[in-house]
Amino acid sequence: MTNKLRNYSALTLAALAAVSSAQAIDAGGIAIHGAVSATAAYSGDYDYYGDTSDSLDLDVKEITLNGAYRFDSGLRIAAQLYAYDLAGYKDLTLDFATVDYSFNEMIGLRVGRNKLPQGLYGEVQDLDQIRVFASLPLNFYPRAARPLSAGYNGAGLYGTLGLAKAGSVDYQIFFGWVDNIDGDAPYVRGNNGLLQIDGIDIDQAMGGSLVWNAPVEGLKFGYTYNLFPDIKSNGHLQTTAGMLASGYSGNEAAGIDFLYGAGTWDYSGMFAGTPNTATVDASVQILSVEYTHDKWIGAAEYKKSKNEGVTSVPAFGISNQVTLSEEEHWYAQVTYQATDKFGAGVYYAHSDFDPKNTDARDDKYTTVKDLAVGASYALTSNWLIKVEGHALDGLAKLNLAGDVNRNTPDSSWNYFVVKTTFSF
Repeated sequence: MTNKLRNYSALTLAALAAVSSAQAIDAGGIAIHGAVSATAAYSGDYDYYGDTSDSLDLDVKEITLNGAYRFDSGLRIAAQLYAYDLAGYKDLTLDFATVDYSFNEMIGLRVGRNKLPQGLYGEVQDLDQIRVFASLPLNFYPRAARPLSAGYNGAGLYGTLGLAKAGSVDYQIFFGWVDNIDGDAPYVRGNNGLLQIDGIDIDQAMGGSLVWNAPVEGLKFGYTYNLFPDIKSNGHLQTTAGMLASGYSGNEAAGIDFLYGAGTWDYSGMFAGTPNTATVDASVQILSVEYTHDKWIGAAEYKKSKNEGVTSVPAFGISNQVTLSEEEHWYAQVTYQATDKFGAGVYYAHSDFDPKNTDARDDKYTTVKDLAVGASYALTSNWLIKVEGHALDGLAKLNLAGDVNRNTPDSSWNYFVVKTTFSF
């Protein structure tokens, strides 16, 4: 662990040194800002977003650079580049690039690559400066699924409607599409087992959000709805070695080899390597509430996700078999900004990946309970250090970032995070 700590410190200092002389530009209608962050995590039991099992791993490194320009007419253009290394998967993406014009307070239009409204914090997940915790609630805002939840390409209407003494309502309505995801992405790797997914084609994305700013100062309620119709995934049955490398049991391959002779699964051409396809309609609904009072912020959210469609696995004689899966997540969180430099918080989260109990396995494999405490300290106005600890009960989605945990007998485990961010 000592070497990992040294590596973490060296890389962090190098990143900070590289941007320490950088200055934000905010003049003449032009605004340019950015941030560099590094996250290290440790778990005494399991690999979770990296090699965290009994060692400290520098598992996430991120760089953002964004700019905006507002014309005298009120037209605004903005874009952000996002480069990251997540548990060994590296990518450079155009996070958003939008042209925005507000006709009046009640209606505006955004066109281009826009942020996807999803819950209280989906659109501001990159802004470390506005929250105490190093990470958003782990399964409510899963980092590995960021390609699905960060942005969409298309158009959106937005505005604010006054309700006199009843407060006001902020709304968004959008339509577009989400970028396709390749088979190497952490979210896709984490779902490999008997089947390996080669890629996911996401056609359309649509939905919207409503936020009621209640007449009580600091109190707001939100609802967001996202629909992704006709998501298509293509893949193939894995070899025995591929299944085992994914942390899957390989029982199906062993059964075929027992019945028809050793090597039948891998080499007959009837099983390993044969295609499978799936088409699903995915929807996400989130209810939110947030209350800000003085230095306190309380928030709670409930999310329900549903995937409904058909799947085909010709090797097993399965053609357009109807499938349905659901997930339910909720959390409640309180944070306190004690001083300009120091803040602390606590949340409790619950995730159920099988709310209708259709899975015959023990509940520990389909649920996760997470009690988290965190603290944030500003070394300077631009430099933050954050620490947080999680006491978890449950093993669902341990492989979310492609991590392999073959022996998972103990449902109680801990997860610790240290994060530093330099912004300009």
